[in-house]
Amino acid sequence: MPVMTDLPRKTMGIIGGVGPGSTAVFYRNVVRRHAQRAGGRLPALIVYSLPMEPQIETAMLEAGATSGPEVDRLIAMLEAGVGALSRAGVDAIVMPCNTLQAYLPSLVERAGLPYIHLIAETVNDIRRRGYERPAVICTAPMRALGLYQAELESHSVPYVLPTDSEQTHITRTILDTLHQASPDPNALLRPVVRRLETVADSILLGCSDLTAFEDPAFTRLPVVDAMKVLVEATVVFLLTE
Repeated sequence: MPVMTDLPRKTMGIIGGVGPGSTAVFYRNVVRRHAQRAGGRLPALIVYSLPMEPQIETAMLEAGATSGPEVDRLIAMLEAGVGALSRAGVDAIVMPCNTLQAYLPSLVERAGLPYIHLIAETVNDIRRRGYERPAVICTAPMRALGLYQAELESHSVPYVLPTDSEQTHITRTILDTLHQASPDPNALLRPVVRRLETVADSILLGCSDLTAFEDPAFTRLPVVDAMKVLVEATVVFLLTE
């Protein structure tokens, strides 16, 4: 395939580090997808990795906090990251993390930069595929913030949420996966997914740390992975005038 030399040359800023593993996967996938679509040419990417603190992770993932001193420190970190990327001259900002989507867009807007909106892009993908009743699987604070629910409702798309006890199992699965704390971190997730399969026509995967869904056999439902949607949206931005 000939190299395409007339493509736009944009630089994408990535707010990463939440978590580092999902940031690395997102980076690799953007590079791979961009190369596929641009005749082998690689994208210009600048990653700002947040200096995440264990106390913030505990407050948000385990306690489900959406406000308070830990969240205030997180917002300050995000603001510093946006400032650093803006000074570096990026053309837009993206963040491969579902849970923090409530806090970043306004900071990016204040910096005068475009933002790749994970929530909107994911719901648009669900609508394009024609799914009519997705089950939303995400972290407890993401569920409490209601970002996916509000976006789905704005397009009149019904959805299913896990029960409170199922959400607790999802949280435990995320933590066990992040910290490699269990020989079978998905043991609690399997029965949750089995029940959701009876009431939904698809799964909206709104957490990049639930790696069980990388196995196509884990669920019989089609999975809309927000991170994969975000990869595609990022590459489209980079290759569009």
